[in-house]
Amino acid sequence: MKRIILILAVLAMAGRFAYSEPAAVSVGFNLPLTGELSVYGQKAKRSILLLKQRIEKQGGIHIGERLYPFNFIFADNCGVIETALTETLELATRKRIAAMIGPLASERAIPAGKICNTYETPMIAPLCTNPMTTKNRPYIFRTAFLDKFQGIAAAKLSVSEIGAQTAAVLYGEADAYSREAANAFKNAFETDAETDAKTDAKAEKRKVTAFESFGPKEKEYWVQIESIVASKADVLFLPLFSDQIPDIMRRIRRHGFEQPVIGGEGWAKPDTIRRCGDDCVNCYYIDQFNGDERSGNAREFVVSFRDEYGHRPDTASALTWDSAVMLINAIGALDPPGDDIREYRRRIRDGLAGIENFEGVSGKTTFDAQGDPQKCASAVKIIPGVKTIFHDFICP
Repeated sequence: MKRIILILAVLAMAGRFAYSEPAAVSVGFNLPLTGELSVYGQKAKRSILLLKQRIEKQGGIHIGERLYPFNFIFADNCGVIETALTETLELATRKRIAAMIGPLASERAIPAGKICNTYETPMIAPLCTNPMTTKNRPYIFRTAFLDKFQGIAAAKLSVSEIGAQTAAVLYGEADAYSREAANAFKNAFETDAETDAKTDAKAEKRKVTAFESFGPKEKEYWVQIESIVASKADVLFLPLFSDQIPDIMRRIRRHGFEQPVIGGEGWAKPDTIRRCGDDCVNCYYIDQFNGDERSGNAREFVVSFRDEYGHRPDTASALTWDSAVMLINAIGALDPPGDDIREYRRRIRDGLAGIENFEGVSGKTTFDAQGDPQKCASAVKIIPGVKTIFHDFICP
């Protein structure tokens, strides 16, 4: 009798283990949820919560033939470097996450990436544009293209759409983003043979006739603007930030520069376009994402986000969404996780490194050997009524 009871007990335990719930896959989200940068962190979190709803509705994520619970661990870095590093170490060690999304931008992502790479923990930085984040760090990836590609894309647009043969540039010499985009524009505008082949243009005939900069304490820009107007350039590239653009555009127009202007992602705030008004009509800017994108995954995402939150997603929301979906896809393509977290992280890293032509809401993404995305930029046009519309993709 005791033997029978023992056998039944063993069978009961075997059945319990056979049908037990699989262990949850934990992913950390290192975001500025409070503090001065919380507006960006909260936008990113809204995307994650939208994705969380979908995953929970289907009962988890598919790994092999089973559904695994997905554990979302939010860490508030408060927009502070030291806090971001403390949270990164906590997630990678005590929390034993499989991978991490964030920090969002370069200042915090670069040192956090060093920790994640040391602990062999895959990390995706959604908004980071500094190449040092991923350089020689096989476990670190980014979703945003580099600053210099904004300049290259603007040069391509100025030739293909405007037909420019001469160009002017005004940039902030103290800002790395503005400086790098400006130099990339000049080089691409004057030497890009690929653009020539597509447009029958000749690079040797194209020239940047005014390449002007201003220092961090300059507020007037009269000398630079007079040089730009005198250059009679066909187009002006203005890789500046939202607080600078309306005033500079007003001064440029008042001095008689009527040609199109192309900006970078610093133009992408609705309030910037509103304050700029008619001075910015028929201008363009290069962005990582535009909420007017019309079809496929982008449209579905925009509609779902707007229905949930009452407004369109912005770049922070879109690139965080793409980062998370790429990570989930990489995890779903693997064998189930085992007890060795280090080995599992390595498999996730290899899965991310192998991503090609991922159809994200911000466009197709392929990771290169450095963990940087090869993807197209969104060219956005400002039209009468001071509205923005998606114009075209500008690709490498």
